[in-house]
Amino acid sequence: MTGNPKFNLLFKDRVGIVHDISQVITRNNLNIVSMEVEQIDGNANVSLEIEFSDSILDKQEMRRIFSSLPKLKKQGELRKLPQEKREQWYRKLFDGMSEGVVSVDANGKINAANSVACRLLGQTYEDLIGANAGETCPTNSIFQECIAKQAPVSRRKSVLTDTGRVEFYGSAKPIHDSRGRFVGAIMLMT
Repeated sequence: MTGNPKFNLLFKDRVGIVHDISQVITRNNLNIVSMEVEQIDGNANVSLEIEFSDSILDKQEMRRIFSSLPKLKKQGELRKLPQEKREQWYRKLFDGMSEGVVSVDANGKINAANSVACRLLGQTYEDLIGANAGETCPTNSIFQECIAKQAPVSRRKSVLTDTGRVEFYGSAKPIHDSRGRFVGAIMLMT
């Protein structure tokens, strides 16, 4: 969790809410780090994180500025953004699985891994995230083959780690978006 202030704003839903918030932030020389809008029962629930780096404004001043936004019903501060809560929940869910799970984007960059995968690959979570899958297991990379073929690939793997050789069965499958474009792959290791 960063030290940037996080706010929750509840509006009567209307066109232009995001535009109005963006204008207020820009006018005050601030930067939006993250913003999420959820429509619920005729309301727009906006969660946002703001970077205050060069600003002389404080949280109280931001609350006063937000009060000027049309149709604002309620505002408050947040400790965590909804996406941070979801990420924490997914991480706990994946770490509770008995299989190793690793996912990569279309370029082979690792974007998710659970604790079992980290153990099987002999890597820490921090070292795996952002690394190229072909570099973590350069010979016979299941991910590299899956990405190149954009088709499922399964086989037995053997990886040499600091604690010795680890063998597992890896099964990688491509991931496509709603338009059928290849966007990555996921591998299960048992």
